Amino acid sequence: MSTVLFPQTLSVHEISDLIASTQDFCLIDVRQSWELELCYIKGSLNIPLDQLNSRLEELPKDIPLITICHHGVRSLQAAILLKNAGFLSVTSMAGGIDAWAKEIDTSIGIY
Repeated sequence: MSTVLFPQTLSVHEISDLIASTQDFCLIDVRQSWELELCYIKGSLNIPLDQLNSRLEELPKDIPLITICHHGVRSLQAAILLKNAGFLSVTSMAGGIDAWAKEIDTSIGIY
């Protein structure tokens, strides 16, 4: 039986602070493309969760990865997948784009 490695989560406020800093990281939005048409965080890389396993080679291995989705469930699944695939620094955004739209950037849509 394999061991599942659980990633940490960060709040939308902590991630907003990271975006404002000079720290290098990759924000991976695992929602479907139709969801990104409604709202997204500028600069995020879109790889839908159902494609993530087949697109691992597109991800940087030398900087932290932060996964995001609508409410935080798919991003947590994505973060677990990435940890189990050997990525060392992986974090999931708690609350997803919904929390981001309500607490950080109220100009983006909520769905």
